Amino acid sequence: MQITRYGQSALLVQEGATRLLIDPGELSGDEVFSLGDLTAVAFTHAHPDHCAPARAVELRRENPGALVLGPRSVLERLALQGDAAARELADGDVAELGALRIRVHGGPHQQIHPAVPDLDNLGFAITGASGLRLFHPGDSYLIAPNDVDVLALPIQGPWGSLRDAVAFADAVAPRRMFPIHDVHLSTTGRALFWPWIQGFARSGIEAFDPEHGQTVDLG
Repeated sequence: MQITRYGQSALLVQEGATRLLIDPGELSGDEVFSLGDLTAVAFTHAHPDHCAPARAVELRRENPGALVLGPRSVLERLALQGDAAARELADGDVAELGALRIRVHGGPHQQIHPAVPDLDNLGFAITGASGLRLFHPGDSYLIAPNDVDVLALPIQGPWGSLRDAVAFADAVAPRRMFPIHDVHLSTTGRALFWPWIQGFARSGIEAFDPEHGQTVDLG
């Protein structure tokens, strides 16, 4: 299984010919919207930094055969509810995509503020042919599966903090972790946050930090 990290929470997961793109949004950078040969595009929730309808049109034009996966709120936002090229996902669902198997963990989005309406959020536990499991939680620290090898860890946002990120990493207890959801931090702030998280999190979790557009082999 290989991953390529793009801006905010956008992540390309690939194994063999199977290519799954997760959460391309307004803060993901232009490069992600020109990706081709995608098997599917999956969205954890409907916030614009994870799901940008205008840019999603570009991806669909580039990848006319790609399946669109996400909660009902996303399919409604993309005007794809009932479309044969889209599949609505909810907690407990399983999606088979070639060499990859996605187990869906659903729940509420982490609270931003009491004045902000609640929103559904999906986490994706993605298992490759070797059994290696990667977890992308979207915008939630509320569901922490305990059989994760590699965690895509959101490290900052209007709904989270360094303390929350560390507690979530400890709750999941993966073998390895890398940062996502970080564009709210300046370059200087990010250079402080990520080492702090590594230092405070449970010992034994290997941390790595892919650069934008860098492909990493997870094994």
